[in-house]
Amino acid sequence: MKGSLFDLSGKVALVTGGGSGIGKASALALAREGFAAGVAGRRKERPAEVVGGSEGFGGQARGNATDVRPPDQVQPVFAKTKGTVG
Repeated sequence: MKGSLFDLSGKVALVTGGGSGIGKASALALAREGFAAGVAGRRKERPAEVVGGSEGFGGQARGNATDVRPPDQVQPVFAKTKGTVG
């Protein structure tokens, strides 16, 4: 229900842990609301599944197979998300 509370179209979100559970649900909800989303997860196939689901809502998402637990991996995933979804 895009725009139900306020318009977030054109905003970008990065969801870590986006391959399953709460992260997956969050990424899909953001896509429904018009966000472009970067979906980061440790397993390559899971973020890809979420990306496919978000496109069903007309959302724009890109998956990143990344483990953000090591501090040195945080900046690269932000840069990759910015480079792919804006």
